[in-house]
Amino acid sequence: MDYILGLFVVSITGIILFSAIQSGRYGASKLSEKAILGIQTDKKIIALTFDDGPNPPFTAHILELLTCYNAKATFFVIGQNAQKHPDLVREAYQRGNEIGNHSWDHSQLIFRSPGFITNQIKSTDEVIRNTGYQGNVYFRAPYG
Repeated sequence: MDYILGLFVVSITGIILFSAIQSGRYGASKLSEKAILGIQTDKKIIALTFDDGPNPPFTAHILELLTCYNAKATFFVIGQNAQKHPDLVREAYQRGNEIGNHSWDHSQLIFRSPGFITNQIKSTDEVIRNTGYQGNVYFRAPYG
C-alpha cells in the first residue's frame, strides 16, 4: 500500500512540475530563448562540445588538436573556471570556436529559485563578455 501511495505522489508531482514548466511559470523559458534541440541540414556534420572548462592543460591540448584538424567546437565554460583562466577562453574564440555558458559553479539547478538560476547564468555571461567574446552565448545546464 505504501508503494502505491508513493507512486501516486511521485506521479502527481511530475504532472504538476511538467504543467508549470509548459505554462512558463517555472523553468528556462522564463530565463532565455527556446531550447535548441537540433538543426535541419542536408550536410553530414557533427557538433563538438566541451563542458566544464576552461581547465589547463586539457583545454589548451584540445585547442591544439582542433587547430591541427581544422575543426571547431563550442566550449561550455563554468564561470569560476573562466574567471581563473580568461586567457584560455580568449584563445578558444580567437581560434574560431564558440563559447557557451555552463553556469557559475556547476550547481544542480533543478528546484532552485529563478533568482539563483539567473545569477548563475548572468555571472558567467559577464565573465565571458569580459574576455571580449562577441558571439552568441548559449546556455547548457549542468546535469542536463
